[in-house]
Parts: sequence; C-alpha cells; structure tokens
Amino acid sequence: MKILLFTTLYPNAEQTHHGIFIEKRLLELRKRYELDVEVVAPVPWFPFNYHWAGSYRKYSRIAKSETRSGVLIHHPRYLVIPILGWRFAPISLFIFSLITIRRVRKSGFRFQLLDAHFMFPDGVAAQMLGAVLNVPVCITARGSDIYDSLQYSIPRKLIKWAISRAQFVVAVSQDLARNLLQLGGDGIDVEVLPNGVDNTVFYPRDRSLVRTELGLKKRVVLSVGNLRRLKGHDILIRAMENIDDATLLIIGVGEELENLKQITESYGNKIEVRFLGDIPNDDLPAYYSTADVFALASSSEGCPNVVLEAIACGTPVVATAVGAIPELLPASCHEFLVRERNVAGFSSAIKRCLENPPDQATILARAKELGWDHTCERLFTKMMQVT
Repeated sequence: MKILLFTTLYPNAEQTHHGIFIEKRLLELRKRYELDVEVVAPVPWFPFNYHWAGSYRKYSRIAKSETRSGVLIHHPRYLVIPILGWRFAPISLFIFSLITIRRVRKSGFRFQLLDAHFMFPDGVAAQMLGAVLNVPVCITARGSDIYDSLQYSIPRKLIKWAISRAQFVVAVSQDLARNLLQLGGDGIDVEVLPNGVDNTVFYPRDRSLVRTELGLKKRVVLSVGNLRRLKGHDILIRAMENIDDATLLIIGVGEELENLKQITESYGNKIEVRFLGDIPNDDLPAYYSTADVFALASSSEGCPNVVLEAIACGTPVVATAVGAIPELLPASCHEFLVRERNVAGFSSAIKRCLENPPDQATILARAKELGWDHTCERLFTKMMQVT
C-alpha cells in the first residue's frame, strides 16, 4: 500500500519533537505492515521581514526535503498572513501543497490514500487535495484541532465539510469522537484509536539513577511538556508551596520559561523547582521512573503521549480530567484526576497520591493494554478497506 501522509505537524531537523506522536504512529504502522510511505509536511512562509513576523523566520532553516527513519519528507512552503492567516490557511495549504504533491506523483509515487493529521487547517486542505487528485482521504483529529477550532464559525463549517467527505475519521479519544459525531451526524465513519506506547522503550528503570545524578533527596513530582500557558506548569509550581518534602522537575522548552522561572523565584526557598530543558526521548524513561508522581495540568489535551509514557514506567499520574486522559488511566487512579483546574485541586491530588500511591502493577497492566498493536491493526484494516 502506498500512503502519502499530510500534516504541518511532523518532526524535522530543526524541530525534532514537533508532532512526534504522528511520526511514531506512522513508524509503528510501517513496522507491522508492508507500506510505502512519503510525507508532505508544509511549513509556514511569510514574504516580508517585519519584526512582528519574526516567529516565522525560524521555518526558513527547514530543508525543502529530508529523510527521517527511512521516510522521505517534503516541506513545501505555504503563505501565512499573521493575525488573519488562520482564516485562509486551508486554501493556502491546498494551493502550495498541490504543486509539491503533483511533483511527487510525477516522480512515480502513485499513492492510494492521503492520510491527514490535525483537522484544521490540515484536514480541510487534505480533503480539497483529495477531491482534485481523486484520492481517498482519512483524517485524524488530535485534540486542540477540534476543541479550539469548533469555537469559530468558519473553521466549524469547513471541518463539517471535510469530515462528511472523508473515507473515515480517526479520533484519539471517545470525547473527540462524540464531538465529531455531534458535528457531522451519524453518517460519518469515526474510529476511536488512541495513541499507543512502546513498552519496549518505556518501562520501569532503576529509580536511583536520576536521583543520584541530580542529587535529589526529596520526593519527586515530574512534569513533561512544552512550556506553553495551556500546559499549566505555573499551576504546578504554585501547588508546590503546599506540598512538603518534594521537588518539582520540569522537562520541556518553550516561550513560558522565563515567566515560570520568575514565578519560582517569587517563592524563594519555600519550594524547589528544577528546569531540565529538553531531554532526549530515549532518556525519558529514567526520569519517569525516578518520579513519585507525574503531573499534567493542561487545560486541554487529545491523547497525551506523556501520560502513556508515565504509566508504562509504572508512575502514578495526577492530571486534569480532559481529553483522553480519563480513558488512559486505570479506574483505581481516577481519584487523582483533577476536575477543578487550579492550585488547590492539584495540591490536594498530588498530596493524596504521594501519601497513598496506587498499585504499580495495576498501572503497568493498563499500559500493556495500550500498546500499539490494536491501534495499528485496526488502522491498517480501515486503510485497506478504502483503497
């Protein structure tokens, strides 16, 4: 089977963690089945050099094409207009990607399916491409592409149009599926396929390794994720004032770093927070394993890999009850889900988890159920049915 994956969220040499969950699913699928795959991952381009367009300049360093894990990736540029750009993004993606995709076809890669990720604008643009190229399209909804986009009338109408014409739609959680069915009606084909976790990479490690390396003497609360406001790292930092004998480790990079450091400094010696920056994926299991609690204070999520990775390492999770998170955790851990996303809610849940942690064997058993086998088998079956 020949598949062309289409998304603006795919890792590249400049952004190695960008949409890594999409790459992971593709590689897991290819590992199990005979697939010939190429990727079209458009990157934003802004024609003028105004100071307020500076965030777009970083994309200029991304190569026009590259190969990762044996997969050829094309990076066409698509026009972005700051502030107003989101309204025109699907059209821009469609126009500028069509040239590249026709070139891919002409080179001999006659793909049978367009596999799009992220509903808006990527999925909408993919449906336009599929209509012009006469190729079936499947679209995977990831979370914010639905929860955020459906608040606006234009994206809402375009998403409804795209899912009504897609061969099938993948939702990474039951909650996402309900939103899609509510929008598109019973006529759309929605398959719930959560992200999986590689249990050969993520499993419990020696707890003393990182503790010794970092000189940790207290209990450890760990958070992993981009340093963005929606991830709620500020809530976790403030919550630490109410938790005795504990250190908060934060892994990730992003625009909120300086703000988070200022919040931490405002507490003086009352709390201990360490910012560890970007940690290679292969090293993360050691950090998950050393933690007494993994905490995630996001305001919204799809199917967060970090939760899957934490439970695969046997680490209990305290998290906001959003997206697929309640579906990922065993029932015995639902008492640590935070319904009110605030400092008091996380302080209380983290303290309860530290004082009375859930059974690790139960956590690991749930992680085993969430391996990649079922997701890949069902996805491949759906793809075969439409090609």
